[in-house]
Amino acid sequence: MAGTGIRPGLERIRGLLERMDNPQEGLPVIHVAGTNGKGSTSCIIASVLKAAGYKVGSFTSPHIHSYQERITINGKPISGQDFLTCLRKVEAAVGKLLVEGYERPTEFEVLTAVAFAFFADQQLDIAVLEAGMGGRYDSTNVVHPLLAVITRVEFDHTQYLGNTIVEIAYNKAGIIKPGIEVVIGPLRSEALEVIKTECREKSAVLYRAGDHVAVQPTGISTLKGQTVRVSAPYVDPGEVFLSLAGDYQLENLKTAMMVLSRLVARGWDLPVSAVKQALGELTWPGRMEKLSDDPMVVVDAAHNSDGAKALARALDSVLPGKSRILVCGVLDDKDGEAILGSLVSRTRMCVVTRPESDRAQKWREKTAIAYRLFPRVVEAEDIEQALSTAVNELQREEYILVTGSFYLLDRVRRYFTRN
Repeated sequence: MAGTGIRPGLERIRGLLERMDNPQEGLPVIHVAGTNGKGSTSCIIASVLKAAGYKVGSFTSPHIHSYQERITINGKPISGQDFLTCLRKVEAAVGKLLVEGYERPTEFEVLTAVAFAFFADQQLDIAVLEAGMGGRYDSTNVVHPLLAVITRVEFDHTQYLGNTIVEIAYNKAGIIKPGIEVVIGPLRSEALEVIKTECREKSAVLYRAGDHVAVQPTGISTLKGQTVRVSAPYVDPGEVFLSLAGDYQLENLKTAMMVLSRLVARGWDLPVSAVKQALGELTWPGRMEKLSDDPMVVVDAAHNSDGAKALARALDSVLPGKSRILVCGVLDDKDGEAILGSLVSRTRMCVVTRPESDRAQKWREKTAIAYRLFPRVVEAEDIEQALSTAVNELQREEYILVTGSFYLLDRVRRYFTRN
């Protein structure tokens, strides 16, 4: 049904949705884009809204084990039967498109259409949509949202989004629609100017989360989470436990709290009790996630330079002084030098493996990079062999870190569940 590869553009998704009677229209939406942080920010927003009693749809990517994970209502994935029913609707629309001479839609476009078809039948109060890549030409960018959210803007997908921060920010800024409110996280100055310009041109109202929301750590940070004091307009929960590890999550929390504040300002009821409950119960698989205690295994899908730097800094904070064995698999179109280089400190050994993706044909090139950076390097194409090697080589007081791509996590999680 779906074509292969990444092909930015809105013609196919618009044509597809038109032939499905535009299920996205009339859906209250919060639209989230950004290089890093959009998944966690979306998770926080959706979880608080759920705890406050709203029926919340979420569309996120990528998945770890199943496509169904990408489409949820109040945190529960779409059922297999509902997924199949919606997929058949999309398949019928694809058939009409092809007859009319359109290109075959991409996999992500098909999944986006499935999400809209499902949400349209569910009488949602609101949906949180995470852009897949970029924003301006992303298939989710067919909505007129209540709020647009832009998290960090860094280098990633440069072959599609541009080679400068200005070009990438311009792509992200495409989710801004006329007259809406826009919430942004921490941005480089050149990205900020692009966002400001887009808002002026579209008479959109801009809110910088850091100017309005304060988040201050008040306790020790561990892999289970951290205690923080939060103050935000209209929503002032005070001291809360945030069950997401890593200091970088504090910026995501600021951004999410600013979004929630704007919803309250517009009449949405978000009791402080719901905020506290949601923040203390958050789970976001694949982000500073501890899979095992013995041996200690931490997984994180850091797949670009900015994400790897944030991961290294967070691990130094929650596991101070501990050395590790790194199991890393990086896709061909990612900056392996920057990702691996960010994780050199405290890494005694690096095991290079191959992510389960067609975009990992040149995975061995990362081995050559690793030899320049780490004192000891082992190559293992099979992910389970790589994990077995790490477990066998692990010394007392060390831990295993698995990172570099979401395309590792399915096999990694299954391995440690089974073993």
